[in-house]
Amino acid sequence: MSLRETRPVFKPYKAMTISLYTLLAMLPVSVSYAENTQIVSVSPIKKSPDDQKCYQSEYTVDEFENITNKIVSKQARTSYEISYPRFKTDTTRVRVKDGFSDYSITPAVFKDQAIAVNVQESRIDPEVIPVVFETVTEKVIVQEGYTKLEIIPETYKTVQTSVLVKEAYTKLEFIPAQYETVEEKVLVKEKSVNLSVSPAIFEDHTESVKTKDAFTSHFLTPAVYETSVDSIMTKQAGSHWRKEQVPNCRSVQPQDCVITCLVIDPPSFKKTSSEVLKKAAKVLSYPKPASMRDIPVQRLSKDADIIETTVPASYKTITRKVLKTPAKVVKVEVPAQYKTVDVKVIDQPASVKKVQIPAVYTEVSKVIVKTPETTRDKLIPERKQEMVRQVIATPAEAIKRSVAAEFQDVPVQTLVRDSVAEAIEIPAEYQEIEQTMLVKKGGMLEWKEVECAAEPINLSAK
Repeated sequence: MSLRETRPVFKPYKAMTISLYTLLAMLPVSVSYAENTQIVSVSPIKKSPDDQKCYQSEYTVDEFENITNKIVSKQARTSYEISYPRFKTDTTRVRVKDGFSDYSITPAVFKDQAIAVNVQESRIDPEVIPVVFETVTEKVIVQEGYTKLEIIPETYKTVQTSVLVKEAYTKLEFIPAQYETVEEKVLVKEKSVNLSVSPAIFEDHTESVKTKDAFTSHFLTPAVYETSVDSIMTKQAGSHWRKEQVPNCRSVQPQDCVITCLVIDPPSFKKTSSEVLKKAAKVLSYPKPASMRDIPVQRLSKDADIIETTVPASYKTITRKVLKTPAKVVKVEVPAQYKTVDVKVIDQPASVKKVQIPAVYTEVSKVIVKTPETTRDKLIPERKQEMVRQVIATPAEAIKRSVAAEFQDVPVQTLVRDSVAEAIEIPAEYQEIEQTMLVKKGGMLEWKEVECAAEPINLSAK
């Protein structure tokens, strides 16, 4: 080890010089240096006159050893490895419109139907068969037969007598039926039902659909270090010998004017910086809520329905005659008809002579009832008017149809694995420091056999 000179840079330590004047007064001193040690030697002496060997006393110097030491440059710490949440992309079906009912309407089909409207009812009128007369010739005695007496003629007188010329009969007088005109509604189109569809009513709503599961988010707060500067002793305190000239030395030998001083070497330090853990790393967990998406949907408020509207029957006003008073036959007595004729009648019959005088007749025509007046029922048929009426051939029909609900595929993210923070131990970091350590303290006086040399001048001699 090479000799180091004492420098004034070590302010905390002062070089300590031990005077060896007392020692030098007893022994002549000389200093020698070795490569790895510092020794103080004195002139060789003999331990005894008979001994042919020479010995030299030497002070041992400090022995140092260079070692490599590791110091912590960065403390061990705990870090975290964050595995982020893993999601699976999928789709979910959202019903955006409810199913509902719909109807298709087949309207009623009408067909024309010919109808005969009775504008006058049938009736039975009594028909009068008038009386049938016949003219007959009838001998009417205008002069009765008589017996004529020649002697006293008879006397006659003319008298008027009524001769039936037309018998009395019963006359049937026909009083016709009396009618009144009335207005009547005739059905020309039957009552029907119209079907109409009241469409389904929907209400607009907003439905929240979870598109992403809730998960945990981890945030790593890294470890915080502060730099600490430490003084590391790179060489322990030691000592070495230093030669100094003796002031006002009168010796003729130069080595006698040299004194050796023991210099205390302070320890050597080196400033090293290290990172000291001030705040450990930690993981902050933040629960993330599920992601929602508002989907507009239509919810069925009222289903479709069939509205039945009654279409009233259609009528046509017609005028017709209706029987107010039926016909009737009244019997009227028709008296007989007579004709006045002059008839000679015997006023006084003849006497004495009876002469039979036949009656004298005259032919008189008269009308007699052959067939009395009678009645018979005469059917008066009803009177009809041809019209067209619309009747239902096929009634209206509603066919119900179910309309399926409408769906929308919404992409969603399903949490497969949540975020996890795994602790990782990071070992401390070291740096190598070269240190010189004192392994053996010097300053011990030892005797060492050397070659004998000339005896030095004894400085203590007077």
